[in-house]
Amino acid sequence: MALNRSDLRRHRVEDETGANSLISSSPNQRIPSDGSERYIYTRLPSDSSFRYIELLPGRREEELAFQLEVGDWDRPPSYAAISYAWGNPKDKVWVPYDGGAIHIPSNLHAGLLQLRDETKRIFLWADSLCIDQNTVEERNHQVSNMRKIFGNADKVLVWLGRDQEECAERAMDAMREITQRFLIERGIALEDLRAVDDLWETVPKRLLKGRYLCKLPEYRDALRRFFKNSWFRRLWVLQEANSSLNIQVCIGPHEISWDAMGFAAVCFRSFTTLLPPEEWGNLDWPIYMRQRGRHKRESMLGTLHRCRMFRALDSRDHVYAILGMPSLASLKKLQVEYQKSHVEVFRDVARHSLWDRNKLDVLSFVQHLEGIGKESPSWVPLWNEKPDIVPLISGNPPVLPDWAASRGTGVPAQDPSSPDTLVLRGACLDTILFPEYYDGSWFKAGHSSVNWSEHPLLNFIRGHEPEIGTSTSFNDQLIEYGNILCLGVGPLVNEKRPRVETMREPILRDIAAYVVELMHRAGRDPSEYTALMDLASGATAFEIERRIRRMMVRRSMFTTFNGRRGAGRDLLRTGDKLCVLFGGDVLYILREKGDGQYQFVGDAYVPGFMYGEAMDMFAAGQLKEEIFTVI
Repeated sequence: MALNRSDLRRHRVEDETGANSLISSSPNQRIPSDGSERYIYTRLPSDSSFRYIELLPGRREEELAFQLEVGDWDRPPSYAAISYAWGNPKDKVWVPYDGGAIHIPSNLHAGLLQLRDETKRIFLWADSLCIDQNTVEERNHQVSNMRKIFGNADKVLVWLGRDQEECAERAMDAMREITQRFLIERGIALEDLRAVDDLWETVPKRLLKGRYLCKLPEYRDALRRFFKNSWFRRLWVLQEANSSLNIQVCIGPHEISWDAMGFAAVCFRSFTTLLPPEEWGNLDWPIYMRQRGRHKRESMLGTLHRCRMFRALDSRDHVYAILGMPSLASLKKLQVEYQKSHVEVFRDVARHSLWDRNKLDVLSFVQHLEGIGKESPSWVPLWNEKPDIVPLISGNPPVLPDWAASRGTGVPAQDPSSPDTLVLRGACLDTILFPEYYDGSWFKAGHSSVNWSEHPLLNFIRGHEPEIGTSTSFNDQLIEYGNILCLGVGPLVNEKRPRVETMREPILRDIAAYVVELMHRAGRDPSEYTALMDLASGATAFEIERRIRRMMVRRSMFTTFNGRRGAGRDLLRTGDKLCVLFGGDVLYILREKGDGQYQFVGDAYVPGFMYGEAMDMFAAGQLKEEIFTVI
């Protein structure tokens, strides 16, 4: 029976386990409490087959009644796909079906009860009912086609739960109000937002005058609680919410258009008078999820890194849950294999990136949050780690300059029989002599309890006090020092990051302003340094400090045996090797382990070597090619 869209009420469910967690085989989960047998799924008849739910009519107090039907996504039936959060893995209920019982998340059970019509059948898809979670082969295959399942649906129903905090009505009223007012101002209909990939383009440049519900404390609190819903942080829902243009968001009996919610979130993020900056963090997830244009432009590595901020209880889902995203199209040949460990999955992605791009970009995403090589080969990024560094290679312009340290060379062919080993070619440029370890609070927002007098830049200034602002050589060193703290990232100009070398005077003024600000924080009077004050005149420390805070998280400056200065990971040790590696756009730090083997420590920035200067040294015979076996 075809789905009548006008009859479909919206709802979906998603969990803390990730959309497709394998059901535990513990006794209390395998035996229904009423003594009935667990329902045994029948094998799907073909590779294009999938199950969907025929939800039978019933009143709220009646037990759920449904049938599982089999469809073919090459000729899909009419249905709505539910996106929801599974919640606590132990919070499940048994639902009777065909003489047995199926274990489903309580959140989904609540959603089906809310969705059910009293007089009409409704056709739905929900993973925990429609996929046999106990059969790894079926689970692998259905997960591989998740975007197809959601893309073929008439609509996607986002189910946020029962509205236990009673925030939905006020939050949705505030979102509808601002959406309607701003769209009227722009002459745009709500329906037209479906075709808009980047909602930022539709936000008015100025805030319209008048009263806003979101400014009232009770509505602001409702919005805060609404956007803290766990659904927005689940990784699986990113793909599900980007598989369809027809999406409805539901919580309890309340609902709102996905586009209206996304547009309201962008408006709140655009004007501090609507929602204070301290509340913006809750908006990051829904805004990112609705940025379809960004998802199309973003690189594979950029998406994997961004998705580290989402939650998935199964670490492998940090890859599998987003395989259907546009930026991961090059991974289409990667098979979903829950038989593999998460380290094996992440290693396969890293090796694919090396072969696909013929570049070492993937190495910049290694974080080592638990130490080097503790859980995986040292060169393999663990995508289930929270994002805690800014990679020197983002893959997403205009974030970083167009470095080319190895100037277009490629990655050597790898031995497939040694998947945990990475064999690289290049040369050792220098050896780390003195890593400078910092108090990370210098590079974080907030100024309380920080000993500003020990800031590394002020320590540098102390050694050059007679020259401050008066000599060209000092100014050159100050620019270099400031550039290293920014990792060579200059201000955004005309949607590009120009080379810092082309912006000498503006950068010198900004760094001087930053030094003046640091002196004030340290209780020093900078006015005695007239030349420094002249340099800082008319400049602001805000932009350069923002860049330093962003780029220097978990990083340290270093000095090499030959007197070069740069910045790398805070894991540096004396004796580590500063290398240029073929296929790398930046420099890298390796740690010798003996027998010709090395561990990968991290990427590095050193002025004077980021644009292929080392390749000129090869041509002049000043460097000799070496082989590095990275484990």
